[in-house]
This record gives sequence, C-alpha cells and structure tokens, in this order.
Amino acid sequence: MNFYTQIAKRHAYDIDWGDTRVIVIGLETKRLNRFYGLAKIHKPVLCIRPIISNSGTVLQGLSKWLDFKLRKYLKTTSTFLQDSDQLLRELPDVDLQPNDTLITFDVVSLYTNIPITQALLIFAKILARDRWKVAILQGLELILRSNYFEFGDLRWLQLTGTAMGTPVAPTFASLYLGFIEDTKIKPLFQKELVYFKSDRTEVAFLDLRIMRMNGNITTATHQKALNLYLYLPAASAHPPGMLKGLIIGLVKKYKRQNSSPADFAAVYQLLHRRLRDRGYAHETLLPLFKLALESSSAPNQTQRQVLFKVMYDPNGPSRATLRHLLKFDELNAHAKAIHVDRFTICYLKPPTLKTKLCPTSLNLDHAPTPASRLAQHRSLGTDAGGKP
Repeated sequence: MNFYTQIAKRHAYDIDWGDTRVIVIGLETKRLNRFYGLAKIHKPVLCIRPIISNSGTVLQGLSKWLDFKLRKYLKTTSTFLQDSDQLLRELPDVDLQPNDTLITFDVVSLYTNIPITQALLIFAKILARDRWKVAILQGLELILRSNYFEFGDLRWLQLTGTAMGTPVAPTFASLYLGFIEDTKIKPLFQKELVYFKSDRTEVAFLDLRIMRMNGNITTATHQKALNLYLYLPAASAHPPGMLKGLIIGLVKKYKRQNSSPADFAAVYQLLHRRLRDRGYAHETLLPLFKLALESSSAPNQTQRQVLFKVMYDPNGPSRATLRHLLKFDELNAHAKAIHVDRFTICYLKPPTLKTKLCPTSLNLDHAPTPASRLAQHRSLGTDAGGKP
C-alpha cells in the first residue's frame, strides 16, 4: 500500500487510476505465496519441480502491473522471438549458405542465476526515458527482494535470483538476457546470429523441426516424445464448442508449420488418432476435421462480435434455445447499424473437480504444529519444554 501511495503522489496529475487499481484491488483478502512440487516422473531419478504459486497473493497485482509496463520493451531487443509463428514468417528471409550449420542452445537455470543488483542497474538504462521509471524500479525491487512464501506451517524468503512464480518474472528475465545479448554477445560477432544442438541438416526449436533441403529451409511440426496428449476426454462436461475450437486451432497451426503436404497429413492423422484414444467417435470427429481443413485454406477474416457470456451447464438449455430466448435473430438484423458483424453466445467455464479437489493451498491440521507450539512458548516467555 505504501508503494501505491508513492505512485499516487508522484503521478497525481497524469495517473490512470484504472490502470493502477490492479495493484491494490482486494488486497485485504490476499495471502502469501504457496510452495509445492510436481513430480518429474519422466526422469531416471525421481525428483520434483519446485513451484511457487503466486495466484491470489499480496504482490500479484503489483507484479501484473509491472509486467504490463515492461512488455513493450521486449520488442526493442534484437533477439526477441514471440512464438514459432514469428519464426515461420522470418525464416524465408534467411540467406542459407552451403557451409552454414544450424544450432540451438538453452540457458540453464536462468531465473535463479540473475544477480538482482546488477539487473536493476540494467533496467535503469532500459527505462531511461520512461516517465514511470522510478515507480517501475521500486516495484521490481519490492517484488524481487520480498518473495515470501509458505510451505507447511512455515514461512520462507527467497534470497537469490529472480522471484519464482511471479507474473513479471518471464518478462524481467527476457529483458535482462536480451540486454546482455545485445550489448555483450552480439558485438563479438561480425554477422548477425540466427538462433536456432548443432546439426548440418535439422534442428528442433520450440515446436518446429527446422531442416535444410536442397539449399532451402523447410519446417515441420516438432512434438516431444514425453507429450501424453491428454486432450479433454469425450465424457467431459465441457462446452461442445471447445472440441471444435481445439481441432480447428491445431489443424491451422499444423498447416502453417509443415512445408511438406506429407508432413501435414501425418500430424493431422495423428491428431485424429489421439482424439479417438480419448473416447471421441469417428462420426463426431469427421465433420469437425473437414471444417478445420476448409478453415485452414481460407483467408483469415476478422469479425466484430458482441459476446453474451453464459455459464455452461450440460443439463441447461441448448445454444439454439438461448438464441431464441435472447432474440438473436432480431439483434443480428440491426448489428450492422452499430458496426457489429454479429452477436454470439459464448460459454464460461464452470468450476471443475480439479479446482475443488486439487487446490494449490495446503490444508493444515487443526492440531498444533511444531512451529505454532514454538511461537506460543516464545510469546509466554518459556522454552519448548515449558520452562522459563
């Protein structure tokens, strides 16, 4: 709250209160971060992936605000790549020479190895002309040096590296590494680097296989061997439109990613087989796949829609009934007059068994814990054995 008060004083005349309200909204109901671990069952030796859940916590709003303010700087770094679609757009412009080698590399444990003091000095340079510079730097220092979290009945503080689990962490780490690449790494090379394990003919990068063939670069979909393809099962009570959206979205992506029609057909057929394995009937999938193929070949058209959001109930009225009750035909007849292409009903996701049975918070026993007993003895001026 003190941070928010300082922002209000410094930017009293030009502050966007709607923009900054996310910092303090519902602050009195927020809690500390929670620590838990996910088992890495695919590893030779069983271990856990440590995770700090930031959802619904005291500093989540501030971290989201910082992420919003910093995202625009990502595109100023020469090595920033938004996704594989951007890579597909840029690959045709790469002048591939016969002696060129395709290379990929990864940064190991980036978050935990970023020195915070040095990083804040770098961000002072990145934000040199930003009117929110002081507020952003103060907010970053608060987030990075105050990553308190709970595990069991104890509270902990992360001492080194980027604050884990906080929304601004990916943007913070990307900007830090981008600055290092632009100022320290790239000047050492005469030519521009194309960031692609070293191979003369093929590498995997993001969800793409990038190959050189007859002097040209071609691409195909890359899928990890450990991917379980756990699509929504057929018995799920999710809205039926989710299956349609899943198929159309994936088919369109596969169409963009695969230079060869044979590669596209192979991954397309794999998707059909994997959905059959999840319980969907061929008769259900066939029309959706036909529609997806037609959509993947048609030009993209942007529609201006007004969405009516309704909580989905598998036992509730159908979409057609809702359209009739809401008089959608009459609404759509007047849509053009208000510069809208159409009115659409969209379903909201209801609570699921996962949200009920697998919350990220830890339900502690009501019996006194070692930590609570120690705190009680300290407050009474006695040791753990009850002696003063």
